[in-house]
Amino acid sequence: AMSRLPDTESWAAADVASVAAVIKSPALAVLLTYWVTLSVFPAVTAATVSSRHCAPGTARFWNDLFVPTLFFLFNFADLVGRVVQARWQPFNGTSLFWLSVGRLLLLPVFWGMRVNESRLTQPFKNDVFPLIMSLIAGFSNGYVGTAGMVHASRLVPVVHRDLASTVAVTALTLGLLLGSVSSFGTMWLIQG
Repeated sequence: AMSRLPDTESWAAADVASVAAVIKSPALAVLLTYWVTLSVFPAVTAATVSSRHCAPGTARFWNDLFVPTLFFLFNFADLVGRVVQARWQPFNGTSLFWLSVGRLLLLPVFWGMRVNESRLTQPFKNDVFPLIMSLIAGFSNGYVGTAGMVHASRLVPVVHRDLASTVAVTALTLGLLLGSVSSFGTMWLIQG
């Protein structure tokens, strides 16, 4: 649905609050997506260890290559999510918001993985969890984050897209800030 903003260039600048109100769902989706992502990636991922770490006869993959593999999987899946978003966009702003809220379910799984010096119960200590969660977190970050940015600018008339994009980038930046700060709390929760 298009906005109620005037579609004339004579209306020199759209009111920021009006544009923000129109794009609030995709902007909040972007904010929440990056907040959740940076709460656990890279801090928790970097502290994740394989259940076979330092076990006699264990392949190098399960030791010093395990975390770099998790980083690769996350970033590869993030790229795939962005590419898929360019070709498949069935979600509106509200749906993107709820997808970003659904990503909150990633948090307890990351908290419960085998993290170095964790003081929490680790129900997800099998090595398959960090591998799969890196893929899920990466793909959903790339897809929802990019779709939210694209969708936000499509909700307003062409003359207001620059302002809508600026508001969306502000939401992205706030999500990065909140996620970065939250990662300290996340690591405190896990390691004390």
